[in-house]
Amino acid sequence: VSCESVVYLNGKEIGSHMGGMTAFELDVTKGLKAGENLLALRVRSESLADMLGSLTQYAAHQLGGITRKVTLFAVPDIHLSDLRIVTELDDDYKDADLKVYLSVTNSSDEIQKDVSVRLSLSGLPVVLSRHIPEITAGSSWSGWLTGKVVSPDKWDNEHPSLYTMKIEVGTSDKVVEQIEKRFGFREIRIQGNRLLVNGKAVKLRGVCRHEMHPLTGRVMNPALERKDVELYRDANCNFIRTSHYPPCEELLEVCDELGMFVEVEAPVCWIGHHANENWKVLNYRDPKYYPYVLQANMEMIQFYRNYPSIIFWSMANESYWNKEFAQVEVYMEKADPTRPFTFHDQAYGGFNNQGSTAPIANIHYPGPNGYKVAAKSDRPMTYGEYCHLNVYNRSELVTDPGIRSDWALALAPTWDNMYKTPGVLGGSIWSGIDDIFQMPNGDAVGYGPWGPIDGWRRPKPE
Repeated sequence: VSCESVVYLNGKEIGSHMGGMTAFELDVTKGLKAGENLLALRVRSESLADMLGSLTQYAAHQLGGITRKVTLFAVPDIHLSDLRIVTELDDDYKDADLKVYLSVTNSSDEIQKDVSVRLSLSGLPVVLSRHIPEITAGSSWSGWLTGKVVSPDKWDNEHPSLYTMKIEVGTSDKVVEQIEKRFGFREIRIQGNRLLVNGKAVKLRGVCRHEMHPLTGRVMNPALERKDVELYRDANCNFIRTSHYPPCEELLEVCDELGMFVEVEAPVCWIGHHANENWKVLNYRDPKYYPYVLQANMEMIQFYRNYPSIIFWSMANESYWNKEFAQVEVYMEKADPTRPFTFHDQAYGGFNNQGSTAPIANIHYPGPNGYKVAAKSDRPMTYGEYCHLNVYNRSELVTDPGIRSDWALALAPTWDNMYKTPGVLGGSIWSGIDDIFQMPNGDAVGYGPWGPIDGWRRPKPE
């Protein structure tokens, strides 16, 4: 819900949430009644989350409301309440240690004895199980199921091998819950100034991507999510940066399936940056803003952590590093030790050089000689944004449309230098698709025609 909401069931408040682009859930059990029930929301669009994410600002029209799916689901008294999948490969990148962290919750009013958990994998002779003697009323058991897996197929962008994990939770006499989750065996590691996926250094040929359609705004559907990934793959891209907020989970399901590396970005944008005019009068160093920044990053990791296509996180877009972000970094490292993260601070140059210590360095619009600086980096460096289309010189474009071909003259040498420089991880052009919306009154608004693909998903001459 964008961007701050209070939720009511049958007239009684049951919970609230701040943040327009991260998922949340509420337990509605005690508020339900037999027959029809009324679920209602009070929504405030111009909230702290909207300001710290610059969400309405770069959409250039008022955002607000329910932009993603709402699901009502029931669980048994004994049920899984957390699932974290970790795959560690051996030194030869052949066999794997499968480590699955589980929480089993007893929401009943009685002690539950002899609870069992059984995990199996499709196509592999792997069965892991755990006997839990008892779980007291209202509490949870948490622990790891671990085991060796011999020669599983590995997941990467060119070999997107997926397995289905089935987990059954049972009591002494029956199975009470069964869930299935697709996942892939892959390992991400930083070695010097390179990022390794399954032991091999990768180069990212990427695009930045907004969730958008001219007629539905920031609301997408599964068919559009699949279409976008297919368009990028057809253009020889292997990487998507989800600027400037996490995507619909359906996009990541397609990236897992078709093979696409993904950087998922928290809904935090332009903190301290002059593009957000609030910072002309407010102090971006004020600690009061950072509980939400931490919440947004933690909600992002908790919800998306099991998708193999995600190879690193982004804490924020084009913001000023400070001691508060450094504290959020500590939590990032603890929340997901299996992936690195970056911080889009434009790590060198005139705009911002505040000493970000994120494991992956970042620069936006590095210029033709940017690769020379990146070559000296002791961290992998990604060009978070580079080489956007000609969009400012509108009069020239009208006079001589052929000037559009100049884009290739900038993109090609930039990419060639990125490719041959070990310190450059790769990058994402700004942007994949035009961010333009057709308003009901006939106006067209939005952040601009940046994409080599227009909003209707038609490739441009570029």
